[in-house]
Amino acid sequence: MNKVIIIISILLLAGCTTGSEGGAPFEQRINSSNALDDGSMLVFKDNTAFGMVSGEGEDLMLGNFKAGNYSVIGRVLYRFNISNWNNTDIIFHLLCTGVYGTPGDIEVYTTSDFGRLPLRPSQPMDVNNTWNLINNGELISLTSAQSGDWFTITIPADSIKSEVLNLILKLGDETITDGNYYVLHSFERGASRNQQKPYLTYN
Repeated sequence: MNKVIIIISILLLAGCTTGSEGGAPFEQRINSSNALDDGSMLVFKDNTAFGMVSGEGEDLMLGNFKAGNYSVIGRVLYRFNISNWNNTDIIFHLLCTGVYGTPGDIEVYTTSDFGRLPLRPSQPMDVNNTWNLINNGELISLTSAQSGDWFTITIPADSIKSEVLNLILKLGDETITDGNYYVLHSFERGASRNQQKPYLTYN
């Protein structure tokens, strides 16, 4: 009888070493770890070479809206160190905190490394190099989001070229009228509210 109990215990313990049902490996998580690894890029709608890139701010605005008397276009940037990644697809988990108007589709690009984002500049400047990163990037997803919901974006393994994952999110149609935009989660917002920050998972 004791031998039977011991064998059953060993089998149960062995079963606990798999990450999920069916023997899939454990899910790995990479959390956003620095306030300057996510942020926003705003440009003037009538001159997209000028604007500002900033790693500051809790609410990241994606779309078309008014900044004072100016019409601007907002894109959102996220950056993760994935040096321990194991060459499988990655899932990006992101919270949408607000939707205004009808902004439509969100395009997600992987790009070359834009580096840690700067603090908010005091004046608009030439941001053409950062704005044009998507021209040599790869469109990996077309999605949308609902206010108050976490949503996911699958990043195919073959679209990842380095140990730093850089993502730029933009509207599918950046010619729409002002007042159509998403508000997305950031490291700062998660930290200030003691909430989960943007993160990645992979198996």
